[in-house]
Amino acid sequence: MRLVVEVSDATLWRTAYQSPNLRQHRCARIWVLDVNGRRLFVYRQPMSTGYADTQEYDETASIAPLASPNSPVKVADLLP
Repeated sequence: MRLVVEVSDATLWRTAYQSPNLRQHRCARIWVLDVNGRRLFVYRQPMSTGYADTQEYDETASIAPLASPNSPVKVADLLP
């Protein structure tokens, strides 16, 4: 599994971030879109206790998937 995206308006990111199942299967990247907070959390490099690389982007930021670095997307465009 290369990328998991969770869209959350109630449970937020803890479901994906703390999921041992995703880490066990070495899911390399998780994007969690916080609809209410209007932000995107990105988790990379799974470890047994969580993810080594965590970043947060607000709705004014842009991000590109590692698999397609020349194709950035605005966080605001992902939000309703």
